[in-house]
Amino acid sequence: MAKQHSQKYLATYAEPEVQSLAQIQECFARDAFRASLAIPAYNEQPNYLKRWMLHPQAQHYLLITVVNAPDTQRTSSADNIQLWQFIESQFHRVCRADNVSVFEQGPIKLLAVDRFSNASQRLPKRQGVGLARKIACDLSVFLYCSGRQQFPWVFSSDADTHLPENYFSAIHNSDRRKHSCTNKLNTKVSALVFNFEHIQAGACDEVFAATQSYQQAIKYYCQQLRYARSPYAFYTLGSALAINIHAYAAVRGFPKRPGGEDFYLLNKLAKIGAVQHCPAVKLAIEARTSQRVPFGTGPAVQKIVEQSSQAIDYRYYSPHIFQELKHWLALSTQLWQYRDSPASIPWPSVRCQQSLGRLPFSRFLLHATRQCKTETVFNKAFHDWFDSFMTLKFIHDMQDHYYPAQDLQYCLRIADGRQTDSAP
Repeated sequence: MAKQHSQKYLATYAEPEVQSLAQIQECFARDAFRASLAIPAYNEQPNYLKRWMLHPQAQHYLLITVVNAPDTQRTSSADNIQLWQFIESQFHRVCRADNVSVFEQGPIKLLAVDRFSNASQRLPKRQGVGLARKIACDLSVFLYCSGRQQFPWVFSSDADTHLPENYFSAIHNSDRRKHSCTNKLNTKVSALVFNFEHIQAGACDEVFAATQSYQQAIKYYCQQLRYARSPYAFYTLGSALAINIHAYAAVRGFPKRPGGEDFYLLNKLAKIGAVQHCPAVKLAIEARTSQRVPFGTGPAVQKIVEQSSQAIDYRYYSPHIFQELKHWLALSTQLWQYRDSPASIPWPSVRCQQSLGRLPFSRFLLHATRQCKTETVFNKAFHDWFDSFMTLKFIHDMQDHYYPAQDLQYCLRIADGRQTDSAP
């Protein structure tokens, strides 16, 4: 049944590259590989391919890379041309249909998509990296549904990420006990998120220091969500996750956005299954600035570098906001009993009440009261409404009205004294 839903997704929502791959699917034997790894590449060096060719598990998995450029680019960049030339020089092309090519080097196969050389196929600026990831993952869905791929998993990463030897261990039955996720892997898991650490690689000291600050902020944010007992307390890095194919199809794939596609995809996936943290799988991500996306790690690091050059401290969400969030989420477990008398809700603070009024909470409560017949259904509806995005809106509202951003080091000191449930 799950595979039928995934096939329906392919027929209705998949990108055109799936039809191209269907023409050459015989290039792959049945159960040719265990799972896929999706990596978009825009103005990247071929180092990620060199690392992949040396990975001990490369022959058992398929790398799908989408070499892309925005439609605002009038000609192909030198980096993209050189990357494609590297692929053609190091791999043998087995077959091709339209802009989809299958390459191999010995037992290692590579599925490469050209979304840069033809101006009509470059990515719309408003869709960017989200579309690039979606193309790669859609191809993985097809390969699984057509019997070429064994497991219903597609790993998502980036060209600046170094994959450890145990990267794929979360879906290995033989390694599950040694490299398990936080809970037993089962069919209700919609995604896996991996541990990560930024490395200096070729970055200058200023960029590396800024990247470390941003990494501290990411981990602080996730830790504080866990402290508040939010069900959305997980990292949202497109370079550090794996997605269950059936869950991916159920939420209609990666959002076609120029940034934040990982955040919004995981927000949807968390509503239909568990998003599990795999602490034993630790990725190394190169520190670097980047303008490939409008927001995310690269632009954030660039901003921190600029602030540092002006002796401006990096400021982040106040820990007091997460205290408010913790009290609000604790109260949410009692909302069912106040559905008919919202005026009696024992708000933890006036600030919390005012902030929820601006979101607006009252509209949700009215709708849920009408639609939800049981407390269980009501509680599910609440967390579907107060999701990652609404949580972030709550945090921003609190920051705008009550708790200004604080120096990151101050935030970290406060966080160190708080107890969380096995934070990532």
